[in-house]
Amino acid sequence: MSEFTGISLDPEDTPQGAMERVFLAEAHSPAFDDYDAASDLVEMRNMREVFENRLKNPAEYEAPGAENEIDIVKMGHQFQGFANYPKIEAGIESNIKEIVKNANDPHHPQQAAYAQHVLNAIKAASENIAEHRKALKLALQEYFDQQSRLPPNGATGFDPRLTPAWPALQLPA
Repeated sequence: MSEFTGISLDPEDTPQGAMERVFLAEAHSPAFDDYDAASDLVEMRNMREVFENRLKNPAEYEAPGAENEIDIVKMGHQFQGFANYPKIEAGIESNIKEIVKNANDPHHPQQAAYAQHVLNAIKAASENIAEHRKALKLALQEYFDQQSRLPPNGATGFDPRLTPAWPALQLPA
């Protein structure tokens, strides 16, 4: 059996480390009553999209001159408490440290949930966002395909009497 070595964030001077800290500061952790483990990674991926959008269109998103994720984090109006990054406002930094501490504390009653929360932040910050977009696009296409096959609101399904292709066919009422 291997010994638990702990979970740590990427260095703060890397784009991944900066995003991980923002994700942990912005997303609800297991400490919140409304924490939803099932949507945790999705929310963080959505935050990652915010970074990507600002990098693609910096002027449109009030991020002129931004060349990487750290530049986005440092812009004071983008993420509260991160204007002087890598220095983070004390309360926010304390919360991030507490989350990582709980993720690594085998005696904490919610250790597993905190560990998954931190791992989700690491994954969202480091995964290939193009693959996520591709999977999202396929999921949305499948959803809309399914929705397009549903009967109109209030209808129960296909009724050949309402379809012009069936006018000569007499069906029992």
